[in-house]
Amino acid sequence: MPMLSSQTRSTWQSLALALSIAVPMAGILLASGSNAEFESRHGASVLFLAAGAMGLMVFFQEMYAFYVTNSRRLLWMSAGFFTLGVGMIGSAITTGWNTNIDPESYVGASELFRVTSEFAASIFILLGTLRSDRSIQGNMEFKAYILVAAIMVAAASTIIYISTVQDGLSVPFYSSQYGWSLFSLYIELNVFIFFAVTCTVYVNMRKRSRSQILFWFIIGFILLAFSELAFTFERVAGAGASSALVWAGRLLLLAGFVTFVLGLSRHK
Repeated sequence: MPMLSSQTRSTWQSLALALSIAVPMAGILLASGSNAEFESRHGASVLFLAAGAMGLMVFFQEMYAFYVTNSRRLLWMSAGFFTLGVGMIGSAITTGWNTNIDPESYVGASELFRVTSEFAASIFILLGTLRSDRSIQGNMEFKAYILVAAIMVAAASTIIYISTVQDGLSVPFYSSQYGWSLFSLYIELNVFIFFAVTCTVYVNMRKRSRSQILFWFIIGFILLAFSELAFTFERVAGAGASSALVWAGRLLLLAGFVTFVLGLSRHK
């Protein structure tokens, strides 16, 4: 029976992994060929708010795990998920519920909160993934808490600053005058690459440990990577902020956060 249980678990996990790749790819391809547009500030705001709330849930659980284990990897992961949570909530707020806001203005600020937070978070998570997972010992523990606090404050401050003054930047991410810039496309591609590399490293780690939580995090990062791919295709195609590609990216983003929370809840 244990062997059968192990084989069954391996089979459904392989199927889940295959579906986590095939379904987003199919969704992005369908969205690429669709001319449908759906404009809903309320819907986008709720979606980003839910993603941000789940990002902070993962942050608190990762910080608790760090408190127990003093793992350097968990420290960087915590900083990454905090940054993601702040960025998604900022995106939800700037998307707003005020229908009198200029569409170009709310799209620019909302997307800036998302893309800058994902860029910073992907770097933190990749750094934590690539570092050797050694415990922090002795008086370094207090310094580690100071470090992660400084990282979170700096990341949140930078995200808010860039998102609020972006029209005055010499290299704008988005504005009614310039539209999506090459710099914005460059950032999206980097985030996609960072999440893809993180997935690859996690797959190699799981081959050694067979950890269940790593399995769920692999799927979560796959979904985040495909989310960035959808946003990148939208940049290249110039489909617009109400296009099917943008909504595919947003839904994949939310699905990624749901997977992280599901993985942590099943790990308990």
